[in-house]
Amino acid sequence: VFRIKWMSDTLKSIKPKSILEVGVWCGDYTYRLTEPEFSFVEEYHGVDFSQESLNWARKRIPDPRFNFIKGTAEDIPLPDKSVDVSLAAEVLEHVVDLDKALKELERVTKDFVLITVPNFTDNNMGHVRIMNPEKYLPKDKIECLYYETGDPSNNGWLCSWDVR
Repeated sequence: VFRIKWMSDTLKSIKPKSILEVGVWCGDYTYRLTEPEFSFVEEYHGVDFSQESLNWARKRIPDPRFNFIKGTAEDIPLPDKSVDVSLAAEVLEHVVDLDKALKELERVTKDFVLITVPNFTDNNMGHVRIMNPEKYLPKDKIECLYYETGDPSNNGWLCSWDVR
């Protein structure tokens, strides 16, 4: 919940016209972007490797501003610098080639990449790493906050990466 509030508050302060979300899943966060408080969003691209997830998100969010595309964090099917802000919420701990995913996010984004990652060991076989973003991103271009919730399974990192 803290991650979602941080991301929502950050987007409201930036007010991007175009957004990319990598790892849409079934559109849980995406759905929030259809609310009136996010009316500044003119164009949204959601990327996921799962066609089933994309179909579910399309069905849930029929808004014509929202475009769902099959792809991965390591191979984002968008042109260079085509979105104002990219979101990678609870995604980077799953990608196999983290360096390639970060380069792709930087390539397609004009202004900021917002990243949330958990920082715990769990039984999710899809988690290929425990990640501290400060180890992977340029220190002079990021603002990160580590948060603890009292529940270790909800602890993690919130990062804003300035790619301008």
